[in-house]
Amino acid sequence: GLSTLDRVGCGIIAIYNALRLLGSPEKLTDLIREFETNSTETISFGFFGINPFSMKKYFEAQYIPHSKIYRMKTLDKQKEEGSIYLLTFWNDAKHLTKGAHTVALCYTDGRYVVFNRTNGSREPAVFENAHDIIGNGLLICGYRLYGEFYDGEDMV
Repeated sequence: GLSTLDRVGCGIIAIYNALRLLGSPEKLTDLIREFETNSTETISFGFFGINPFSMKKYFEAQYIPHSKIYRMKTLDKQKEEGSIYLLTFWNDAKHLTKGAHTVALCYTDGRYVVFNRTNGSREPAVFENAHDIIGNGLLICGYRLYGEFYDGEDMV
């Protein structure tokens, strides 16, 4: 791509974290290679990361059961212990030039635990309700992934 993982890699990092939540042993380097060569489209040759609408191609190729999410209130309706999600959202609904971000999260102990909520964050962020996850942002699309829940160790 035309950029680096630390600037536009949140989609791949989110998928990696979601796979870890599902208990997958996939290595981050292998996942990056997979996305560079096979699964998904990038936006502007990678300058803006991966296309969130094409993540489903990866899930389908890896036989990961999933469903698409178009509204934040869907998370609150679907929440159950151990549910795992990927969300891509505009950082600021009124100023789309502030970019977009993709995160992995799980619902556990009555709250949403969000990984890589901001680029470079080392600790997960915790939210009581789904809408607070994106704040003033706007959901672009999301996915619920189905499978066994893992405790979330070794996250990026």
